[in-house]
Amino acid sequence: MTETRGVPIGTTRRAVLRNTAFIAMAGMSASACSVFSTEPDGGGNGNGGGGAKGPEAPMLAERVEAGNLPPVSERLPTNPL
Repeated sequence: MTETRGVPIGTTRRAVLRNTAFIAMAGMSASACSVFSTEPDGGGNGNGGGGAKGPEAPMLAERVEAGNLPPVSERLPTNPL
């Protein structure tokens, strides 16, 4: 690589870092609409896949059926955080 006054001519580390940062920011801003969305997907059935407070976890469904655990509507508060 040729040099002029001690500075290489061509691609520098600063240029590579600047271009990488620009590409990363452009990619994040292009996908930001779906990444930062607070709307639920809905699961296609309109109710989000569960009752008013959400779906029952499969690993807890067995305990609810056995009577060892109350249903999700009784376990969660009215307005969960």
